Amino acid sequence: AQGEQTRAWLQQWQNLPASDAAARQPLLQGTALPALKMPVPDLACNADEVCVARYAFDIESGLANAAYAAAQAKQWAQVQPLAETLLKLQPAKGAYWQLLIAAQQGLGQGEAARSSAQQALQALQGQESGLAPVQLAQLAHTAGDKQAEAQFYSAAEQARSIPPQQLEDAAYAAEHVGDAPAAVRRHVAALDSADAGQIELSDKQRQDLRLAVGDLDREWGSSAGLFSSRGSTLPGGQSSASGYRSVQTVGEVYWRPQALRGDGTFVDLYGRYMGNLRAAPQDARGAESSQLALGVRAKPFGDHNFIVAAERWVKLGDASRDDWLLRAAYSYTKDMYGPVNRDRWMTGDLYLEAGRYLHARENYATGELRYGPQWRLKGSDTGDWGLWGYGVAAAEYNSSYRRTSASSAGVGVSLRRWLREDRTHAGRSWVDFTLQYRVHLGGDDRASGLVARASWFY
Repeated sequence: AQGEQTRAWLQQWQNLPASDAAARQPLLQGTALPALKMPVPDLACNADEVCVARYAFDIESGLANAAYAAAQAKQWAQVQPLAETLLKLQPAKGAYWQLLIAAQQGLGQGEAARSSAQQALQALQGQESGLAPVQLAQLAHTAGDKQAEAQFYSAAEQARSIPPQQLEDAAYAAEHVGDAPAAVRRHVAALDSADAGQIELSDKQRQDLRLAVGDLDREWGSSAGLFSSRGSTLPGGQSSASGYRSVQTVGEVYWRPQALRGDGTFVDLYGRYMGNLRAAPQDARGAESSQLALGVRAKPFGDHNFIVAAERWVKLGDASRDDWLLRAAYSYTKDMYGPVNRDRWMTGDLYLEAGRYLHARENYATGELRYGPQWRLKGSDTGDWGLWGYGVAAAEYNSSYRRTSASSAGVGVSLRRWLREDRTHAGRSWVDFTLQYRVHLGGDDRASGLVARASWFY
């Protein structure tokens, strides 16, 4: 009701002719707008009864003062019409756009606030808006303009004018446009500000920042592993006969160009070696099983860990192959690091992968689900051990096998040691030892029995 009263008063005031001072005087003296403490104009009339109104104040200033007073009292219904009127007087004044957007947000008008922020960016472009770059960045954030938000924060960073309280907003703005170096600088600056007592960060917030820094400044990585099972297939790897315990090895090196990063997306160029250390008598092992793969993989969606890859398989050993492999994978992990203030929590992960060898016309698919309690075991000053016990379900398919499918379920335990952890980075590397026992559920028995893995990731 107060907002409608304000709007009606402003409409009445605007509709009066500018020369009709006599009519404006009682309107200004009335009680329609208590928050507007506006002095009455000084009327001077000559002998010809020509009157001139002289105001001892600026109408705009009076309206602005009333709007700020109402905003301080969070009387958003009164602020909104005042801000709208002020913008008619001064459409390139950023502070008035801030008032309008704050009023709309205070009234729960999210879409209206977004639309106003978009109009503000257009109205203020190339104008002296009176707003600092960080304030313009906030406008751009409300407008949903990620590019503009990142540009304004970059200007603020160059001017060293990002307040400690906005460093995280600035970091995420950089992430949204794929500017990983800027995001890392600002995340680290936020950690420094917290250490200096300028801002407060919870233990979880610190962990999230350290995880983000470790992920964003990664430009390359490597991994190696040994896998032993009853002939199950490594995803996209060598295979062994069902029922015979095999030992397979794999090693990979990859490069992640920072220029190809996006909002949670990336592209990797990689090389991978695979081979059998132990296999069934009729299968290749040692040097003759050596296989090289050169490929490119991409994470196209920022919010989902979905990977697509294309690989050229290069024949090294006599029993390896030349082929093209196209594959896709999806993974989901819940609380692998765990809450920082707890030594026991529930952890789960899901991994699904499918691929096709183009020349051999061979298809494969594999999946594994694990869920169970994890314990944090205190280790050295550089990191922690994690012990994870879980139930496991697994299934796989390979069109080249006589019995194409296999499924199993059981229990497992994994021991992981986090490495390369410091003040600004959570563990970026780890070694993992896994032991599972699975019972046969259906299809072939190659996915059942004892499964052992030893993995190293750098």
